[in-house]
Parts: sequence; structure tokens; C-alpha cells
Amino acid sequence: MSAWARRGIEALIGVIFDKYDRYRLLQWLARDQGIAGFVVDGEQGIVEGPVEDFAILRTYAQKRSWAKPTGERIAAFLEDGGTYLDIGANIGLTTIPVAGDAKIEWVAFEPDPASSRF
Repeated sequence: MSAWARRGIEALIGVIFDKYDRYRLLQWLARDQGIAGFVVDGEQGIVEGPVEDFAILRTYAQKRSWAKPTGERIAAFLEDGGTYLDIGANIGLTTIPVAGDAKIEWVAFEPDPASSRF
């Protein structure tokens, strides 16, 4: 496909669908093609999640960030070290900011099989 055609299609999709609808369209196309998950690059790094995730992964895909003020507060609270438990972690976006700090022990647990398989 030529660059001109691609820009035309992107412009048309942008006019017809808002961000909410584009993600729904992407989910529909992914399911139709047997795609189980998406990989999104953002401030917390590359994150993988299930196609069905219409809340957290969609927000991360659209904003390229997730709960940045919350992550900063958690990191500040644990600045001198400690333990962070993320119960109901979903895809782990509040754990990622503290996971690289050797002074912090952390456990992320997600009981929902649809989210935890990624």
C-alpha cells in the first residue's frame, strides 16, 4: 500500500471513528483474525495484554501512560525500600514503576485468568 493510500485510510478512520470506536474496531479485527493480545509501548515500557481488555490496556494504548501520579506516589513512599503488594494487578501497570528498584520487594497477583495469562 502506498504512503498516500495509507494516509487517506488513516484520515478516513480518524473522521469516522473516535478513539473509543477505533479500539473497538481493532478488537473486532483482532478477534476476527485469531489474535489473542496486543503489545503496547508507553511510559512504563512495552506491555502485553488480552484483546478483551477494554479498560486498562486501551487506556495505556491511547495515553501511553497509566496512573502516573499513583506510580510516583508509590515510588516516593517506598523510596527507602519496602514491600509492595499489588493484589488485583491486572497487567501490572502500577507494579512496573517500582519493579526495577532493588530496594523494593514486590508481588503482583491477578486472580482473573483472562488478565493473568499475559
